[in-house]
Amino acid sequence: MSDGNFSAVELDRIWDGLRVDSDSEIDEEVSDDEISEADSDIEEGRGMKRVEELRQENDESAHLHFSRACRVCLTPEPRERSACKACGHAVCRECADAPTAANAASTCFICTVRSDFVQLFEEKDESNAAFSRTCFTCFSAPRQRAVYTNCGHVCCLACAEELQIKCREDRDMVVCPFCRTTSAFVKLQEELTQDQES
Repeated sequence: MSDGNFSAVELDRIWDGLRVDSDSEIDEEVSDDEISEADSDIEEGRGMKRVEELRQENDESAHLHFSRACRVCLTPEPRERSACKACGHAVCRECADAPTAANAASTCFICTVRSDFVQLFEEKDESNAAFSRTCFTCFSAPRQRAVYTNCGHVCCLACAEELQIKCREDRDMVVCPFCRTTSAFVKLQEELTQDQES
């Protein structure tokens, strides 16, 4: 064996050592579908853990305040806002609708990713009360929100991710929970301005 070659007898002994007893053999092979299903279950478990973490964040964030200011023209409280479909950055509707020479029509003003904008559906009555951050799916005041890119409806990120998990599990398309439009969502990029308890 010094030259690295094995005799037939030596190979048989090695093979015998590697063979598994018939009592401990696995009777069935695991199919690709079963592996895929197991991977999907693991991914769903991770996703639901993330949803639970987001819901916990929501419970702890009722006292937080987020800026509505347009990050382009600095209007402090624009009545209507739009969000970039690719990145979730929000600007006032006027800035989103009026591209400048320096910024092409399909480019985010904040991070310059190429994308269109969608007008946000945010709740506000005619009073001077602040815009509501309430998620009208779970009725929490979320720390993080999502916008559906085909319709502009806004809900908490936890509800959007939970809906996506359920749709993936049922092999359905993700639809907006408000208008039933088939749509992806993106996390709405919002700036924390102050802790109202401080």
